[in-house]
Amino acid sequence: MVNPKEYYDAYNLCRNLINQEEILPNLDFESFKRYVSRENWMPIPLKYELVEKKQDITNSKRPHICIVLEKNTIAFDIFYNGTQSVKNFMNILEKESLTEKREFINVLKLLDERFSYHLLYCEKFFSAAPEWETEIEGKCENLTDEKIEQLLNKIKEVLQKREFRQSIIPNSHIASLGMAIADVTVNKNDSIAIKDALQNVIDIFKVCTKIKSFSEINKIRKEDEKQIKVRKCPDCSKVFEYNTARTICPKCIVEIEKSTIKKKDYDLLKREDKVLS
Repeated sequence: MVNPKEYYDAYNLCRNLINQEEILPNLDFESFKRYVSRENWMPIPLKYELVEKKQDITNSKRPHICIVLEKNTIAFDIFYNGTQSVKNFMNILEKESLTEKREFINVLKLLDERFSYHLLYCEKFFSAAPEWETEIEGKCENLTDEKIEQLLNKIKEVLQKREFRQSIIPNSHIASLGMAIADVTVNKNDSIAIKDALQNVIDIFKVCTKIKSFSEINKIRKEDEKQIKVRKCPDCSKVFEYNTARTICPKCIVEIEKSTIKKKDYDLLKREDKVLS
């Protein structure tokens, strides 16, 4: 039988080892025990999350850090629960997430053979608990940029397989995905090992929470498509600030005209110092 007090003691040990209130918030026991699963695991609520029970965390589209206690060990991982959550992670492949992708690759390459990753799949009744089967798994040691790219493409392929399966299984069932990143198990009596393992998990978790959602990406794309007022040379297409004092293109010696360009194109020209004042 799962003992919430053991989880509470282990959690407070983690808090004493790593002072990061946003990730490991202070919780009284009555609040804490609501998050401990009868299946012997616990998702950690973030300080800024308004959650009342474990399901509020696990039903989120965002990842969460999990703790699992066994007789002599404690395990941590970053878990994406459900297909939509995994899809949100895969936004890391979008061009709007290039910064987050580079950060993710850099922190993942720092992990050693203690850490692993798992992509999980199941088909179940909507209300049933998932019985996960492993689709992809491996150790995080010696990961290169190329290997991480291959892993991301494999996850993309499994998502496509899931879409096909969902289209042919009974309507009463759902095809679902879950994903664990930086899964690590250490001796629960070894404070140094616990601190090192959990700090690595937290470092990756922070990057994972930066990955943009679909709505955030769509907002950026709509903003990029906005039209910016400029002035242009009709002959060489040189771009000038809309409020420029110039009236003549210095290269073509012709009158510049009012025009518009997409914001993303305007921003690129500005970065390249190709918009004349």
